[in-house]
Amino acid sequence: MRGLIALVAFAFVLIINPLPAVSDIFSHPVGPDTRAITAPLLNGPTSGTKIPDNRIDQALATLSVHDRAVMHRVLLALPQNTRENVIYFDVTGKAYATKRELLTGADRYVPRSSGSRVFVNSGGQEILGPINETIPAAQYRCNAIPVFPGTGAYREIVSTCGIPYDYSAVSADCNYLVSNNDPITGLVNTSGGESDTGYAYLGGFSSNGNAVDAGFQYSQNNQDWTLFISVNNAFYTAGYSTRLRCNQIAQLQFYPASTQFLAATEWGYNSQGQWQNVTIVGGVVPANGWSATNCTACVVKRVTSIAQSYARTLHDNFTDGSFFGYDLNNGQPEIGWEYAQVGSYYSAGPHFLVRPWGNKDTGNYITYPYDPSRWHITYYNPTSEIDGVYLHR
Repeated sequence: MRGLIALVAFAFVLIINPLPAVSDIFSHPVGPDTRAITAPLLNGPTSGTKIPDNRIDQALATLSVHDRAVMHRVLLALPQNTRENVIYFDVTGKAYATKRELLTGADRYVPRSSGSRVFVNSGGQEILGPINETIPAAQYRCNAIPVFPGTGAYREIVSTCGIPYDYSAVSADCNYLVSNNDPITGLVNTSGGESDTGYAYLGGFSSNGNAVDAGFQYSQNNQDWTLFISVNNAFYTAGYSTRLRCNQIAQLQFYPASTQFLAATEWGYNSQGQWQNVTIVGGVVPANGWSATNCTACVVKRVTSIAQSYARTLHDNFTDGSFFGYDLNNGQPEIGWEYAQVGSYYSAGPHFLVRPWGNKDTGNYITYPYDPSRWHITYYNPTSEIDGVYLHR
């Protein structure tokens, strides 16, 4: 029923105010989003096993006394229906979870060097991270989020000020997600062992410019999505059992649960075909400027990006032949965003006060590079678009 109400609201926004409040050449409506007519009604944020406050310790009974105390604090800040499968990284990077098996494969990566886009774990394994650009508080303006060069290609929709929560469904066909092989030359785009990596994620900026990215990292080798959160100058991934298969409509939400916990929840089918919801939580300090109830200068975002192997040298190469979410045969984008919502979260009910992401909620559209021969975007309205990028030579 919630999805049906959202669908009606989306149609109302499109009819009453068909043009975005802010725009670029990529953000003019092509017509109604017919995907919404056939897409399933999405109820992720209201689904899941509920664990009330008085049963938290029972749910954490297998943990040590110390870990149980830590996770009890975390779960109290989360909605009851997202407390079953939770992974928490505190401000020092130490990992905790409601179940020990959730930690298998969970990891922490830090920049190889200051400002580097290349992240490395304790075992020396490297990955390429997405944009995570904290803006100094003195320079931060919630209504003027800048473009960040040197981070690879990205498409970003930023909210207006005072919005700390966002949600969206995201879908993609595995066959078109990412390739490091230029289809024309056959060259493989790697540098120092890393390869270009695709991301579809949410996140935002706190009231004083503290940045967070949270969502899905695509694995070309495994053809699945890994839940991650990037905060405190570190990149955290959830465990192996939490990975979602592609070729489905997955769901994702991000919000500050308190001044100390930032949460991202996924809903979808894992590689075994089982429906699950998993929440990854990053610990922050109150000075970072996040709040569930007093975030007047917070903004949220929705991003499709490709992190490039050139991140080691902090420069972009938009002619390396890689693509992400793009059907080369038909020239069509494939990363589908639908049912986007924004609002607020409160630990005391009602937990979420949300609405469809409308024109009045949109602060800016950022498309980098600003090149319609490389970015291919089918735009319907602020709640729905389909993205794809091809960095042709």
